[in-house]
Amino acid sequence: MSIWILAADSARARLFQRSYPEETFAEVLSFSNGEARLKDNELISDKPGVHGDGAALGRHAMGQKKSAKRVASDRFAREIATVLEQGCDSHDFQKLYIVSAPGFLGELRAQLPDKVKNLVAAEVTRNVTTFESDEIRELLPRSL
Repeated sequence: MSIWILAADSARARLFQRSYPEETFAEVLSFSNGEARLKDNELISDKPGVHGDGAALGRHAMGQKKSAKRVASDRFAREIATVLEQGCDSHDFQKLYIVSAPGFLGELRAQLPDKVKNLVAAEVTRNVTTFESDEIRELLPRSL
């Protein structure tokens, strides 16, 4: 049986695997979102678009519904969800533990398909992407 452990925030994600009967706990994948470290004005390349109301009513600037950082974070959550879905489809893991920064966990949940959500054994809300693997392991159930 193989268990995946995801440690993630809006800037970085690390995927660990716990395999039985070998009982190894090893990092198997790491990816980052460089846009998360940028300021909103560094992510936006132009002014908001302009919308005309029609017959002489004027033009209005169109604001963004989400900040550029939030859009980048959502995109990163979608990328992580795709990796997890591929692992689920390939039967690479049977259980998933998620350790994530609180704000990013909600974004990640929104992107996960139901078949991956059904494999989530537990969630820990804590930002641990810079922790050593032993420190991350200590946050998880001993029976893992």
